[in-house]
Amino acid sequence: MKTTPTLLRELQQQAQVVQVLHRQRIPHAAVPNGHVRTHNQRGTAALEGVLPGMPDLLIFRSPPAVPHAKGVALEMKLGSLAPDNIHLLVA
Repeated sequence: MKTTPTLLRELQQQAQVVQVLHRQRIPHAAVPNGHVRTHNQRGTAALEGVLPGMPDLLIFRSPPAVPHAKGVALEMKLGSLAPDNIHLLVA
């Protein structure tokens, strides 16, 4: 995968969000999408449930403004969302 200035900014912003989540002891996980993989690794990832368009971060705590929510999915995107992102985020 080619590293672009936009991708670097997205990674920096995601790292900042993760630091805040760690400091606040908020349970979360990063989704391993977008990494360069061999053909076999892509097959294994698909078997494990990795899907195109998965959000970058999953937060396993309800946001204060929406206490009935089961958690939050964040897509760290600078610019437009891809159709796969939209499909999963509005589901």
